Amino acid sequence: MTDTILYTIIESCRARSLDPWKNLRDVLTRLPTMTNRQVKDITPKAWAEARRLKQRAA
Repeated sequence: MTDTILYTIIESCRARSLDPWKNLRDVLTRLPTMTNRQVKDITPKAWAEARRLKQRAA
């Protein structure tokens, strides 16, 4: 992963008031078992929405 990509992900998380390190840990743990079609589900925007829905359900 290049520095530019990493910084982009971190800043995208910060723009959405997400903890970038929690996001990266979750995403990098799940990524090896994901298909190409599932990658859209781990963008910071999609990740934040999934977290919000999970909190509402709890």
